[in-house]
Amino acid sequence: MFREQLIQSSTKLIQVGEPIRNPVSVQHIKWLEQCYNEGLIRRLNLGILSVIWLDNYDKDCSLYKAVCPYLKPRFVTFHERIVDVGFLDKWWLLKRKMKDYDINEAEFSVVQIANNRDTIST
Repeated sequence: MFREQLIQSSTKLIQVGEPIRNPVSVQHIKWLEQCYNEGLIRRLNLGILSVIWLDNYDKDCSLYKAVCPYLKPRFVTFHERIVDVGFLDKWWLLKRKMKDYDINEAEFSVVQIANNRDTIST
């Protein structure tokens, strides 16, 4: 479910021209895709609530650091690893990061500076 929403969000971003894309949305989607490619994304299903979190290593990694039970992620710092929280197929952080994905605030600040220069010179 989360992967499907991530792919849909990525597709929405691709359909928008690069100068118009929101850099926050682009950075978040790229980071999540990189984590998926590295095999770090895990899902904790709690019934109607799901938590997407980051692990240290891929499931198939056989390094000592990856399999030693004393070096596993601690429950005390688990909140720092949470990537997104989903409730009934709604992923809250992904939805918040994709808000105004087609609006680049930097583009408007450049236009505003140019307008101010025209006003001052007139």
